[in-house]
Amino acid sequence: MADKRVSELNALTAPVKDDLVLISDSSTTETKKITIQNLFKVPSANTANTAAISSPAAGQVAYVTDGAGGSPCLAVYNGSSWLRITLGAAIASS
Repeated sequence: MADKRVSELNALTAPVKDDLVLISDSSTTETKKITIQNLFKVPSANTANTAAISSPAAGQVAYVTDGAGGSPCLAVYNGSSWLRITLGAAIASS
């Protein structure tokens, strides 16, 4: 694996939640890994605990369990506070 170029690796066309993504850390020789399921996981919190989300970056999204009048919603951090994302109508299959 170490002798292959990224362009020579096979494409993953149907990833599953337990597939691993390898992470190369340039500050060490250690190779790290994370599952697909945890790589794209949106943090979840209630409104009181959004402050506990460690080091949120501007643009980070969170699932807030009681954020819209007690109903679950998505929120985005703007660099200083969490703002509710207004959602439209339910999606429907075509």
